Amino acid sequence: MLLYKEHDLKSTEGTVDISKLKQEIDQLAKDKLELDAKISQLSSEMNRLHLQSSAQAQIDVLKKDKGSKEENIRRLKAKQEDTISYLLGHMPTTNIRTQIDDYVGKQTESVKTLRQEVHQSKNQLSTKEAEKKMISETLRKKEEDLKSKLFYLFITLKILTWKKIFSVCGSQNFDDGLLTFKDKMSQTQDTRGSLLGAEHFFKKYATDLEKDDPCCPLCHREFDTDQEVKELVIELKNKLRMVPAKLQKAEKDLDEFRKKYDSMMQLKPLKENISTLTSKEIPELKTKLKKLNEDIGTLRTTIEEVTILY
Repeated sequence: MLLYKEHDLKSTEGTVDISKLKQEIDQLAKDKLELDAKISQLSSEMNRLHLQSSAQAQIDVLKKDKGSKEENIRRLKAKQEDTISYLLGHMPTTNIRTQIDDYVGKQTESVKTLRQEVHQSKNQLSTKEAEKKMISETLRKKEEDLKSKLFYLFITLKILTWKKIFSVCGSQNFDDGLLTFKDKMSQTQDTRGSLLGAEHFFKKYATDLEKDDPCCPLCHREFDTDQEVKELVIELKNKLRMVPAKLQKAEKDLDEFRKKYDSMMQLKPLKENISTLTSKEIPELKTKLKKLNEDIGTLRTTIEEVTILY
């Protein structure tokens, strides 16, 4: 059997061109390599096409998602257009987010500034209210002091006496009254001095006229008749009799004027203090209080307005 196969192999080798067969094998191997290369290229192309298809599908999904989001943005813009236009003053066509962020940043800074202003205004308000309380209390005390002093002045003067004083002064001004009494005192003192002097001279003249061969005590002329001398002596003695009564009245008037003048002088510091209270201190306090009330009102309005803003 083995021999048969060897014989058959040799017979076959004799009929086959080995060289040509090798060439065919080499060609087939070469073709195989080319086919393998093409298969590899086709595989790569298929992979590329597969990837491209996947990418296209993903692009389609992204485009669809983009379209959906753009539609949402369009709807949102349409819905918020009035609000955005109100806030920014216009409706931006691009960079809406950036412009809104800038606006929010500015508003945040503005709110911070406004809060600082409110804080400062509240501090000022507290200070003003404390000052108002202090001035109000001072004003209340000053007005009570004025009321007390006016009452004391009224009681001290006594209504009837005060009317008499004003009837003499011809004025209801305290300082004018004081000056009038000073003038009255001076005039009455002059009158008293004149009466004392007149009394002395009247006595001397009467005595001189009762001497022998009298002459006029003033011009030293001689009288024509004794009757002239007697009449002059009688006239002088009549005037002399009137002097004590006039002198008594002058002294009484002087004493009355002096007492009233002294009483008014004692009241002068009180009157000056009342005048200072009524014409200066109380009006100044009321002016300050009015200004404080205005400032407090302004601060409260400012705080309310700024608080509403943020």
